Amino acid sequence: MRPGGSAGELIGHNQTNALRLTEIDAAEERDAVRTTIDRIEAASGKRPVGWLGGGLAETWNALDYLAEAGIRYVCDWLNDDQPYLFEIGNPSLVSLPYSMQTNDVPAYFEMKVSVPEFESMLRRQFDTLYREGETVPRVMAIAVCHWPAASDRCARCGARTHLLASRSMARHRLGNRAAFPGAAAESGVNSAL
Repeated sequence: MRPGGSAGELIGHNQTNALRLTEIDAAEERDAVRTTIDRIEAASGKRPVGWLGGGLAETWNALDYLAEAGIRYVCDWLNDDQPYLFEIGNPSLVSLPYSMQTNDVPAYFEMKVSVPEFESMLRRQFDTLYREGETVPRVMAIAVCHWPAASDRCARCGARTHLLASRSMARHRLGNRAAFPGAAAESGVNSAL
């Protein structure tokens, strides 16, 4: 959801996290991508232009299949805070950064951070990327999973509340530098690269 409750962006995420694209053959993979995107469009009335693969898993063919299906950006690559272009698709497919450190499930269950530590991590990451973003575009992805074991638990709701307050602060500080992924992929990202 966008701030204020209006509809945000929907991105493809495979049909299930239980079966990754790396676990099926190439023909099934292409069908899985198309089926996922078609289902999202049928349910929402809007065709997604982004993709975050189940388990962040891609094969050697995945980017080709995603570009073929009209996807403009992928969030499966954890290797940089800057967007960059792949030499795939027309226009080229954009990699928008994603971070496991700012995802509540790995933070709480793998890194074993507390709610205040997670909130502090988010603030430090934002402050660093905000400073660096003055001259070169930076992307901060924050994943808040809506399932009972993660941020939806009562004991962790405070971090989500603080996160939403931080998002309001970020919008205020960022002004026109703030963008949803699709807008970034369609406009300024390509020219800024």
